[in-house]
Amino acid sequence: MARSEDGARSFSAPVIVDRSKAYSDAPKLAVDAHGTLHLAYADGKRIFYSRSSDRARSFERPRDISGRDAGFPALSIDAKGNLYVLWERFAEHPLLARGLALAVSSDAGRNFTAPVLVPESAGAGWNGSSQGLLMRKLAVRGDGEFAIVNSSFKDKERSRVWLIRGRLAPH
Repeated sequence: MARSEDGARSFSAPVIVDRSKAYSDAPKLAVDAHGTLHLAYADGKRIFYSRSSDRARSFERPRDISGRDAGFPALSIDAKGNLYVLWERFAEHPLLARGLALAVSSDAGRNFTAPVLVPESAGAGWNGSSQGLLMRKLAVRGDGEFAIVNSSFKDKERSRVWLIRGRLAPH
């Protein structure tokens, strides 16, 4: 991660968030109202989360928030600072995603809920195409209402694009 404080005319020396033996991919960033930089990325079929509260000079040790068979995260934040991380599930096939999972943090990334399978996302067939894996699938309003969009197909049967809306349960 490198930062610029002069409108991208120059950048700092890169900061390594973590050294991994696996393949890191599909990083997503969000900045909260306090200036904390939140990072979610795929690494070794898992989704990792890290954050920086010092303008990307250093990062907390990344931690696994998904468990096995996950990839291609999406990251968003609402006005209260709740973080939403959505990802593709690869539980049944190493290259074809089926279903989506979601984890939420209501304490600025210190803790995340256990992953929850997004309703109706796993039974509709394989998740869309390769291009769809990198598309923006998660949108969150300031008040915490969220929308998830995805595509799926069953070979020689059908394809569909679907939308699900939700809101965090009050706590």
